[in-house]
Amino acid sequence: MLKNFSMKKIIIGMLTIGALSVIISLHLLRYDGHDLMEIVKPKYKPPEEEFHDSYDNEEQVEKPKEPERPKALKVSEIPHDERMIIFPKRFEAADLQEYYTKHFENLDDIKGKKHIFQYLYDGNADGETNKSEELSTQVAEETAFHKHAFKVFNPYPNIKGDNRGCSAIENSLNLEVSESKSMQISLEKVVGNFVKQKNEYYRELSPFFQKDIETQLEEHTIENYWYRLAGSSVWLEQYGVHFMVSRVLYSPRGIRNQPILSLSYVQIFNEKWEELENVELIVPTNNPDVGNQLPAEKQLWASIRYPDFLPIPIFHNVNKQDNRFYGPEDPRTILVKNPKGFEEPLVVFNEFHRKSIKRTWDEGQSELTLSIKHYRSMFMGWPWQFQRGKVNVDGLPSRKFDDNLYTRVVELKRHNIPRKKIQKNWSPFISSHDRQIYQHDKYIYFVYMWSNLEILKCDLADVSGMTSRCEFDYRLNKNLPDDEPVGQLRGGTQLISINELISSERHKFPQLDSALSNIPKTRDIWIGFARAHLKNCGCGQDIYRPNMVIITKDDNKYKISHITSFVSMDIPVIGWDLNKPNDVCIGGQPNVFIPNGISSWSFKKDDNNQHLGAVDYLTMSFSLADYTVGIIHLRGLLNDLFKLDKKPSYSNHKLFESLHLHSVGYNNDNVNCALQLSIQFCKEYGKKELEKADNAADSKTNSN
Repeated sequence: MLKNFSMKKIIIGMLTIGALSVIISLHLLRYDGHDLMEIVKPKYKPPEEEFHDSYDNEEQVEKPKEPERPKALKVSEIPHDERMIIFPKRFEAADLQEYYTKHFENLDDIKGKKHIFQYLYDGNADGETNKSEELSTQVAEETAFHKHAFKVFNPYPNIKGDNRGCSAIENSLNLEVSESKSMQISLEKVVGNFVKQKNEYYRELSPFFQKDIETQLEEHTIENYWYRLAGSSVWLEQYGVHFMVSRVLYSPRGIRNQPILSLSYVQIFNEKWEELENVELIVPTNNPDVGNQLPAEKQLWASIRYPDFLPIPIFHNVNKQDNRFYGPEDPRTILVKNPKGFEEPLVVFNEFHRKSIKRTWDEGQSELTLSIKHYRSMFMGWPWQFQRGKVNVDGLPSRKFDDNLYTRVVELKRHNIPRKKIQKNWSPFISSHDRQIYQHDKYIYFVYMWSNLEILKCDLADVSGMTSRCEFDYRLNKNLPDDEPVGQLRGGTQLISINELISSERHKFPQLDSALSNIPKTRDIWIGFARAHLKNCGCGQDIYRPNMVIITKDDNKYKISHITSFVSMDIPVIGWDLNKPNDVCIGGQPNVFIPNGISSWSFKKDDNNQHLGAVDYLTMSFSLADYTVGIIHLRGLLNDLFKLDKKPSYSNHKLFESLHLHSVGYNNDNVNCALQLSIQFCKEYGKKELEKADNAADSKTNSN
């Protein structure tokens, strides 16, 4: 039975129309498709010290005879438009069909054929054993690639802030990129399903659009008012699927950079990047009446259907819509390991919210006066965990919402520093060294600023209240004022720990094991893609492009050890005006290519590769013109970085070997050089595009 769940709440829930539809059962609660339940212990036997008390009180029952397990399937072996229920590898039940029927089918309002299976795939037809992460590269391996060169700036030699010396710290990378793949979907179908569900989340938010939405559906004009962008995903190794979260926004005026409401939409894709149109994942969850799960508690599980909107709690006032921009914006998805050893997705986003700052009691008037302020702050949310009510975003309790179930979220707040009016564009990452020490991700880190590098360290596993305590783990310049402009480089994807990446694959490739052992024991290495925002540099009013970055940490000091200029990846960018997609550098309009997330990164055996014995494949998600979601594959990025270490000019600061890195690079020199070359890219790109536009205009005139 769920702990701390009072019978009073059950009775109230049964007698009132609210968010919670309570089923009389010792095992589960159901909220609009989210089925919360207790189950038997997981298949994986964790260390005794971590889980010793978890199951002491379980009833001892004789296990039924283990049925013969079905063939281990790749998810793509089941048609993607058929219904699936996927149990993770670590789930233990004698008979999944029987278990699902017992605990879920009596709540099931979807009849017909369904595939219930546990994801167990760990090899191919020839019996070669592989971790299922390798499946995440399958599409990339079958894709055509072409060479793509770009410049990278390292920290050595010291040019002492003189940009005329940028050529001395410049090198070339020449990796391979694929053609980009569009991940566009029918928003009419997405919004139509949302309307059909009419669940509690829809009913709460419908005042923003209920007057217009039926007309939009009837006239097939949904895509003139609803937009999807900023998709980021992670590979779920326990399920063999990609988990993508994207931003869906609503603009009643049809102006996509002036939305009144943003939502977070989740989709599941198989290893071939085919969307699963009707899937349930059986996932580890928490007790929504307690908040965070402690290691000693029994494991609870949820059955969650996708695709669907995440019920992220939103502060809103339908009567005040000007310049409010309600709802979660710019979601970034990262994979974290919780205290029980399960990997789960975490979504980082910014959101407009309300805080009660001061309460004053007037004894004479018997009145309580509240001082209310509004902020746009950074939050993180657990898609597989829940909370009751939304006082953490509303700032005040509400009888209307206090019993509703939402995605569990907490505000990321800098400790002992006043809230800023606006916080955005924090880039998340996880520490491999922390994971070794704690056996889970106790903290989450963020790049707070790229120029004048600043790193925040925030509580992740031990958050029980409404905020996660964040403190600076590193500041390049401790004398910078808090209102220092963030600079041209900001946001981007999450950062991937190279230590963790190599460690997870070292058992398959001896050269990788050797490479990992050569990395100094106190060094952490992360790679990701930031984005630069330049103004009036030659293409329209604003231009956004990715810049690849490498951050290293030696002992307690961080630095940007490598950074590239703009990376185009040869992706054709569309114009901001969707009616004129070829007009990409029009004055007053932005030119936008934004990296959103690193979806997967894995290795494939390659005997011809002298450095690693394998070739690496990275998949990155991106958006164009704040309108699209797409992915692109990169081949050989890590291989190229290892090659850089072999160059004679790198003898004093090898990324994967030398200890000399700690003595150089604690400045903005390579960042400034990268931005200088990015400005040059913008000028040349703008000139070329304007020439194309002029030639097209001349051709049109001549044809007339």
